[in-house]
Amino acid sequence: MMNDPDAFVGEGSIDLDDEQSSSLALFEGDEGELDLPVRQCLVLLLRRNVLTREDHPREWDALVNNMPVLRSRLHDVFLDLIVHQDKGVAFKVQIRSETPQQFPPLIRDAHYNREETILLVVLRQRLLAEAVGSAPVHIGLDECLTAVAQFRPAGATDEHGDEAKARRAVEALHHEGILRPTEDDERFVISPVIESVLPLDRLKALLGWLTDQNVAQATDPADTGQLPEETA
Repeated sequence: MMNDPDAFVGEGSIDLDDEQSSSLALFEGDEGELDLPVRQCLVLLLRRNVLTREDHPREWDALVNNMPVLRSRLHDVFLDLIVHQDKGVAFKVQIRSETPQQFPPLIRDAHYNREETILLVVLRQRLLAEAVGSAPVHIGLDECLTAVAQFRPAGATDEHGDEAKARRAVEALHHEGILRPTEDDERFVISPVIESVLPLDRLKALLGWLTDQNVAQATDPADTGQLPEETA
């Protein structure tokens, strides 16, 4: 089994004669309707949280040139395609229905812990404040750790353990594609995918919760607070 998310068959590795190359069939009994680059792009969209022009230029070109058919294929399995062409970022989102089980989900709801939730709010605010056109918005590791530390309970004494939790939160959002790597290991680009993860109405609710936490800790240091019911 191949676990490498980039382990797709390359166009140059398939040896087809002239008659076969005029067909979309790539294997015996193939009834697929898409050519190889578009299929590779579709698989990448299904396997990864985020597809970027920088990391996967060939699949990005296939996406841009075949957006309607790719969106149609995703709609068939109740997923939608979000594309930010100016920023070179694309990702899928689950389509929801008010009728239970009508649209069986392929994407599991993400549930974020306290540190991850705080970091999501900080990143979303930074993106709102600094996003200009297609220019990337950056944030440093130290800024992320400091932002989370600001919400440590006043009575907390395990600074090393709390910092470890904050670092794990950074790693989790990096793995999810919300924080994109740069040449500097301690500096990240905030992905536009966070706009789907944390829409404005949810951001406002979480900002209210964080404000209440600050007030509660100032008056009762023993109160560590509880996360809102929904953190996804």
